[in-house]
Amino acid sequence: MVASFNPKLGATTMISVPRDLYVYDTGDGIMGRINEIFSIGVSSKRDFANGALLLSGMLEQILGIKINYYATVDFGGFKDIIDTLGGITVDVPESFSDSTYPTKDNGYMTVSFTSGIQNMNGETALEYARSRHSTSDFSRSLRQQIIIKAIIDKIKSQ
Repeated sequence: MVASFNPKLGATTMISVPRDLYVYDTGDGIMGRINEIFSIGVSSKRDFANGALLLSGMLEQILGIKINYYATVDFGGFKDIIDTLGGITVDVPESFSDSTYPTKDNGYMTVSFTSGIQNMNGETALEYARSRHSTSDFSRSLRQQIIIKAIIDKIKSQ
């Protein structure tokens, strides 16, 4: 996801890059799905920052914009941010159910969400953002943007 903040307008714009977008960099000879680029960069030099720079460079090529900053957050950090804020309020646009949500023991469980205003803790927000087999990848990207917006709104309100 790429986000841009305009301080004059107080507006944030977000774009989600489809995770299966196939990319090829003629300069580095790197090719694969966009969601593999970070891992390729980390493993090539065993350096986390190299993975982030490789991915942001690829996104710059695709989007034609300069990316000045980046942040990476793992699942635990994602949940911690939301829980530290005391949860977030999310307006779920459409109901859905996913019977193949992965569990920690390599199994599956069912997660369901009903349309409307909901208060979510970190775990629930992660389930909402990660669900992949209920709707399309585009719907999942939209859900992730909704979560980011809810986090921003909560920070602004405090």
